[in-house]
Amino acid sequence: MPHEPASDIVILIVEDFDGDALLLQEKLRVSQIQGYRVERTCSLAQTLDWLHDHTAEVILLDLNIGDSQGLETIEAVTRAADQAAIIVLTGSHSSEIGFRAIEAGAQDFLGKDEINARNLRRIVAYASARRKFQLQQLRRVIEQYQSQAQALSGEAPQPPNSTPTPAPVHLTEADRSELLQQYRDLLTAYLDSLVLKKSTPDLDLREFTARLGRAGAGPRDVLDLHVAALEAAMQDARPERARFLNTDGRLLALEVMGRLLSFYRAAGAAPRPGRDQ
Repeated sequence: MPHEPASDIVILIVEDFDGDALLLQEKLRVSQIQGYRVERTCSLAQTLDWLHDHTAEVILLDLNIGDSQGLETIEAVTRAADQAAIIVLTGSHSSEIGFRAIEAGAQDFLGKDEINARNLRRIVAYASARRKFQLQQLRRVIEQYQSQAQALSGEAPQPPNSTPTPAPVHLTEADRSELLQQYRDLLTAYLDSLVLKKSTPDLDLREFTARLGRAGAGPRDVLDLHVAALEAAMQDARPERARFLNTDGRLLALEVMGRLLSFYRAAGAAPRPGRDQ
């Protein structure tokens, strides 16, 4: 995917009404934001096409555009531009709509009647800083899980910017691909039960555990699957869900490890030689 020049802050305006789009551009012009350029799209379809080939640091997003309305607009744009700071522009004076927009993945919101140069300068700066902080936190989470995986396997962590040493082979690629998809589904169901339904997850892990056991998997393999599933899930995760992925998601990995150990004990067997226990 092409990248914009680093010297420019790319601000994407998603607005189907020409008058509002021109007003935003004028307010940005006098806001004293340095080193930016503006792009504009007029529909969700056009926005997704643009984001397929370009990147934006900031997206000023109208909630209601021709082919999309409300929170669905935010969710679609967030999935397509997970690195961007999204600021929702709303014509409503209800703060509830703004807070729901943040829960859906936006970094901030601004009423259209509140748009002026000072507000734009402040909110663009805050939203950009907040999004960068969130992305740094997510990267730290991934690095922590990778360090845990290395510790289980006895591998030394690689220094930053070094050439990584190839990881030892555990599961076959065929096993890993199928088990990863199954684990991702389990992780989603686990968190939906825990977070959305507010109930203790009651997943049937027997088939998954048995497949791990038949493949000769060990704790390192389970953690590798968890890290890969976590990385994929966090690409589309809202900040609140990302926190649950980090904290509560690891409980699933621990439960799978415990059940895998029970599987081996019941079978009177152990993982194939060379597996990390």
